[in-house]
Amino acid sequence: APTWSNTIIRPERSNLFLSDNEYISQGEGIYLPTYKTHFRQETNGNLVMFRTLDNDGGTQLLWDSGAAGEEGVDYFTILQGNGDLITWQGTREDPVALVWKSGTPFTT
Repeated sequence: APTWSNTIIRPERSNLFLSDNEYISQGEGIYLPTYKTHFRQETNGNLVMFRTLDNDGGTQLLWDSGAAGEEGVDYFTILQGNGDLITWQGTREDPVALVWKSGTPFTT
């Protein structure tokens, strides 16, 4: 299990990091125990995905958004209803600037 504080632990067999219009703020994370995978909003705005290793409890970086910004400001990432994952500088109540977006809206 993760040792980071402010971590939401999803139920076993869950495969969702975020649901529509759900968000995480800097320093928060989500853990999927079935996949031993952490999804975390870093304090510099970078969105990262780690896997916990079985052998020593360490972690392996699987992916990051590459959107590292300045420290000391607020960031949050939201999954929009259209499937686009977006990181903003600012707070959910007061987004200031777009930092990164997946650019993969869901279409039917």
